[in-house]
Amino acid sequence: MNNSATQGNHTEGFEKERLFHETLGKALENCPNFKAATLHEIIRAIHPEFDQGLFDVRPCVRKLRYIGYAGCEAPPDDDTHEFFEVGKIYESINFNGATYAIAGYENEETRIGYAYFEWLK
Repeated sequence: MNNSATQGNHTEGFEKERLFHETLGKALENCPNFKAATLHEIIRAIHPEFDQGLFDVRPCVRKLRYIGYAGCEAPPDDDTHEFFEVGKIYESINFNGATYAIAGYENEETRIGYAYFEWLK
């Protein structure tokens, strides 16, 4: 199922968000308690233009296969993903570089992280 020719990187078209995630990952390697909010504050102080539009919701229609917790280090504590079936294909409505709104899910404003999906290009 893992064919890189048909899969997309979720952050394609969301390069600022990708850089934010990569930088946050590096910070967490050195300081496991480092918070994303702290990184936002640092960016706003040093490079406010970079922060503008960061993680804004933008239209983004993609076919996504739900892979469940396979993309996560540990399952979440809640069971909000009962709507989704592993292996089933869903369509996104929009994306913010971290979470999708999925057609038919809750009120379509409820968001779910991209780690739960494989993007089928």
